[in-house]
Amino acid sequence: MSRKLIELMRVFSENVSSVAVKPPGTEGISGTIEEELRLVKSENADLISAYEMTQQELDDIKGKAGNLEIETQQKAIIDLFKQMNSSEYGNLLDNVAQTEKQIKDLKAKGWEPSPEAENSTMTIRMYHNFLKKYGISPMADIGCELQINLTQSENYDYEGSEFKNGKEIKKVKVYAPGWTYGKDIISRPKIREIF
Repeated sequence: MSRKLIELMRVFSENVSSVAVKPPGTEGISGTIEEELRLVKSENADLISAYEMTQQELDDIKGKAGNLEIETQQKAIIDLFKQMNSSEYGNLLDNVAQTEKQIKDLKAKGWEPSPEAENSTMTIRMYHNFLKKYGISPMADIGCELQINLTQSENYDYEGSEFKNGKEIKKVKVYAPGWTYGKDIISRPKIREIF
């Protein structure tokens, strides 16, 4: 509708001179009608310009509001999953990943869950798949062994003896994978020093 209004205002501005033709016998009247017509056209052009600038600003504000809404939604998702993986709620994400790994390891050794336990194993698998589908990704594999120095340890929740210096290398094992949502970190992987 706004674009149509601009077009109508332009048509009016272009055709207003043909509407304001002097009637016969008024040729002697000073240029007041022409002057008023010129002023109306000038004001109309100013209004069109102001309207176009306002419309552009409104479009920009709508775009920024849309981006802000997306950022707010993403922050709410991250906060929700951070809360779910907090110690207050039993590190739910980490426990789901650990249980999924334990089930896979047991099945690889020939274990089959009883019919009563099958629903639980299926629920764990479905929840883990749900996390992956919606972009909640583990950062490291549980059970993975790494060698890290002091600087690298800052990317993890490290449990173990203190580093003597920045060059010392320690062997560690991942016991909780850590999680990301897109580029945002929900929680860092948890590692323990292997002695």
